[in-house]
Amino acid sequence: TLHVSAGTFKPVSTELMEEHEMHKEYYEARQETLGKLAAWDGPIVALGTTALRTLETLFWRGASLAKGGPDMEVMEQDFAYTAPKAVGDTTWKEAMSALQKIEGEQTVGKSGIYILPGYEVRSADYLVTNFHQPSSTLLALICAFVGDAWREIYRTALAREYRFLSYGDGSLLKKTKKQEAKPLTS
Repeated sequence: TLHVSAGTFKPVSTELMEEHEMHKEYYEARQETLGKLAAWDGPIVALGTTALRTLETLFWRGASLAKGGPDMEVMEQDFAYTAPKAVGDTTWKEAMSALQKIEGEQTVGKSGIYILPGYEVRSADYLVTNFHQPSSTLLALICAFVGDAWREIYRTALAREYRFLSYGDGSLLKKTKKQEAKPLTS
């Protein structure tokens, strides 16, 4: 569970997306759920951008623990981009297993993770989401998830007059391979 704040809907106002200050949102994951995620061998479908951000935060927190690093209870927006290579090479199962060692019924923290084009999503294979506004962190996340295909997806949505935003039409997106990072203007 990621408790969405108004920051999710704050437009990017900086010229380069990576200069935007990402908000932090409270999340929680039950230990039972982490155990199921560690044992799961099939594809993972994130139901919404907030679920994807939570799963990615859990991966990086668990990866840090698995490699003997700090417990990233508060995930800064750039941790995924600045973490040592060994942390990023952690497997999904290793990360989820490390999180299960945190005492208590659930793992809690704050996520400020920023998912930009060029970011390699580690947690989900598919994403169910709405169509998002230009100059938003949510559209940047979509760009990272599907790469350059986002342009055709959004062209189709506009041409067919799909409804945008939280109560609009949805889509099922399949993750593409890691894209080369390149600065985006907002």
